[in-house]
Amino acid sequence: MADAESNLVPSEAADQVEVALETQVAADDGILYLNEYQYENDLVTDFARLVASPRRRGSLYVAAAIAALIGIGMLVAGGNWIKFGVVLIVFGAFLAWWSKNLHHTLARDFIESVEADESMGGRYRRVAANEDGLMVWGKSGKSQFFPFEKLDHVLDGERIFVAMFADQGVTIPKDTFVRGDAEQFGSFLKARINKKLRIETKKKKMKAEKAAAKAKAQECLDKINSGELSFEDAVEQYSEDTGSKEKKGDVGWDKLTTFVDSYQTALEGLNKGDVSEVVESTYGYHIIKCTDYFHVDNQ
Repeated sequence: MADAESNLVPSEAADQVEVALETQVAADDGILYLNEYQYENDLVTDFARLVASPRRRGSLYVAAAIAALIGIGMLVAGGNWIKFGVVLIVFGAFLAWWSKNLHHTLARDFIESVEADESMGGRYRRVAANEDGLMVWGKSGKSQFFPFEKLDHVLDGERIFVAMFADQGVTIPKDTFVRGDAEQFGSFLKARINKKLRIETKKKKMKAEKAAAKAKAQECLDKINSGELSFEDAVEQYSEDTGSKEKKGDVGWDKLTTFVDSYQTALEGLNKGDVSEVVESTYGYHIIKCTDYFHVDNQ
């Protein structure tokens, strides 16, 4: 067997082997993106600027305008209304100023919060992302996991991403990726949001379909109880169980057939000729009629 000639000197070959091993480890640990940074004041300010959304600022501006207009109206009215008008105008001006500087106010609050929280061991942050969520570590080793199923939305700023989980935000700077890059990570987060929306849409659809099926079953039961339909006619008109529908709803004797618990419980409470309420099971909704009954000892 002939030896293949290599152009690498031993040290270079060893370096490449080490890099290859590190790459293999990276591929096996499940971490898709890794970011390490110091949570300095400029990042906190960027975070506050993104969190202080236009909608929030807009609400303050609207409140400021309303206060100012009412105040002007009171000034025009004159008399005892003047002092109240001045107060409202000043209050409106304060709201307008607050809206304009909202992110500075939030930044100060966030900086104080970061400095007061000693549990993370300082401002160092390490953020790892896998298919399931984000894990955030501090210098102290304390960590917190944020599952993507609870990801509300993503704020995409000039220098940072902020992944919002309810009332908590995870900051990910765009220029400090150790694994992956900002462009790939942005697409990754967008895909997670879209996946969550699809799941939520599917759940809403399933919930709506379940409610419609229950309403249909209740309508059927009401017609049976009122005498508008016989049980057999109701089966013909409403049943979606093709197997029992062909037998006009007959599913056999209960000890000869395996029923789910909710169905079995409802059936055991019926006497001959009784019709149950609407019964929910893992298969859907059922209306049960006990057509006959007999007892076997020790069975």
